[in-house]
Amino acid sequence: MYKKIKSICKCKYPAADNFKKWLFPWVLALFVIIKPLPVFSENIGFDMGRFFFSVSPRILENGSITDIEAGYRYTEKYSGRLHFRFSAEDKNEEFDIKGVQDSLNAYSERNYEVFLFPVERVFGRSSAAEFKAGAGVYYNYNTLKEKGYFNMPSLETLGKERVNSFTNDFSMHTAGFGIELAFNGRAEYAALSGSVGVVPVFYFWSKQKMGMVPLLDPHYAEYTQNRTGSPYLYTDINLILLKYFSVSFLYDFSRFEYQVIDFDSNLKWYNPSRKVLSNSLKLEGSLLIPMTNSVYARIGLGYSWRSIQLDTAPPIWNKQYYLVFNTTIK
Repeated sequence: MYKKIKSICKCKYPAADNFKKWLFPWVLALFVIIKPLPVFSENIGFDMGRFFFSVSPRILENGSITDIEAGYRYTEKYSGRLHFRFSAEDKNEEFDIKGVQDSLNAYSERNYEVFLFPVERVFGRSSAAEFKAGAGVYYNYNTLKEKGYFNMPSLETLGKERVNSFTNDFSMHTAGFGIELAFNGRAEYAALSGSVGVVPVFYFWSKQKMGMVPLLDPHYAEYTQNRTGSPYLYTDINLILLKYFSVSFLYDFSRFEYQVIDFDSNLKWYNPSRKVLSNSLKLEGSLLIPMTNSVYARIGLGYSWRSIQLDTAPPIWNKQYYLVFNTTIK
């Protein structure tokens, strides 16, 4: 019985059926409207000198992800760069669990990431390709808030209330030193660019408070911890075809171990240690719209796979479509 109760904390991610119904015609309409723009804009100059900048919002079914990057070229071989990413997701959902009559979970997550590379160096350059490497720091701040209720009639056989409320308030800071390799190559009808980065060891500190009323006594439990994890990996690869079409592949992975708040078969709080594997994969297809010689935009469609796995349990998956926008000045 207690396994069924614990499983209510595993969210069911709803399908994006309504999202897909309006998504495709909307993107098609935008393409028809903005496709003629490059004809009039390709010869317009826009020079930022040694600065470069890009902003890339992604519109999800229940939230958004926004990447902002700014940098400065010190010399032909040396540059510096700051990359900031903010993601937000809010949704209300029900639990698809046998034995639960009705339920509700109000879910809100915020994620702030900073990649700072004060020095990057070009170590290989030709008329068709360039390679560079940099070292810097990585920081992440993540918060998660959940609250809701569930109605499980079978709890009455244990002498418990069938309707219970629950809350989950979690926050975590993560920091570490990272190394990144970047490349770009050009041909007559295609261009390939991307980066691969690794944070070999990261340090994190977290705080969590969880409650379940009136099922558990005491009703609330808290836990804080400071630990290390290894590694955090990420990659971003972008292919441009025939000047106007772009395909992107984005992936990140992290592995760490930490103690969670849980309860046993006697409905008592405890803090078991869990190994956590996190994976995120995104595929994007976009139209590339050159607005000037140094400014271009992208608009398209993406699909993401994201999973969290605790120990050897089956991973919890989140799959969804999203819209892609990008403006780059360089």
